[in-house]
Amino acid sequence: MNNKFYKEERLSHRKKIQELMLHGLSFYIHPFRIIWQLTDNKEIRFPARVAIAVPKKKFKKAVQRNRIKRRIREAYRLSKNEIWYPVLRKAGRHANIMIIYTAREILPYRRIESSLSQVWIKLRDLINESSV
Repeated sequence: MNNKFYKEERLSHRKKIQELMLHGLSFYIHPFRIIWQLTDNKEIRFPARVAIAVPKKKFKKAVQRNRIKRRIREAYRLSKNEIWYPVLRKAGRHANIMIIYTAREILPYRRIESSLSQVWIKLRDLINESSV
C-alpha cells in the first residue's frame, strides 16, 4: 500500500478551513485537539483532507513548530491506510480534519504516534455513531 502524503490530502483552502472551524465537531485527546467534519465531497480521490496546526504562541521558533508538524505528518502518513481510510471508505464519506497540537513541550515521536492512534479510534467511533 502506498503511504505517501499527497498534496490532495492536505486541507489548505482558506474557506474550507474556516468552514471546518465554524461548523466542525471537536474533541480532545492529549496532546491534540481534533476538529472534524464529514462531507460528501467526491471530487478528490482520498477519503480525508488534513490540516496540522502548531500554535506560534506556545512555540516561538519556526524550527520547533516544523519539527512537531513533521512528526505528526509522519505518524498520520504511516497509520492512515491501516486505521483511518478503511473507516471512511466503509461509511462512503469524506472528512476534513484539523489536528491542533496543544502540548507545551515537544513530545517524542512514539508518544505522538500512540496519541494519534487513539485519535483515530475515537474518530472511528464518532463516525460510526453518526452513520447509524
